[in-house]
Amino acid sequence: MVGKQWDTNDYEFSGLKYLESDALQIGHWNANASHFPRLERLVLRSCQYFQIPSSFGEIPTIQKIEVRDCAKSIEDSAKQIERDQLDFGNDQFKIIISSSKLSW
Repeated sequence: MVGKQWDTNDYEFSGLKYLESDALQIGHWNANASHFPRLERLVLRSCQYFQIPSSFGEIPTIQKIEVRDCAKSIEDSAKQIERDQLDFGNDQFKIIISSSKLSW
């Protein structure tokens, strides 16, 4: 997927439990929780420019988000989703954020 925006629709990914993307280069991800009602795990690697849709914090089945070597905006949106999930009482939710970039 390359372009300015990725628009998903209701029922397009209704049964999807695992979504992994490597080097997704979009400007905006236009999606909401109803587009991924059964999503359990989201893995993003080497992605830039966008944020994880905030409504992913409302997906009741989500258990883990992994962010590896992605832009800070993606890391920050994953952290917000973690806060939302904890507010909903999902104490089992986890995020993993890692970067191979060296800090000097």
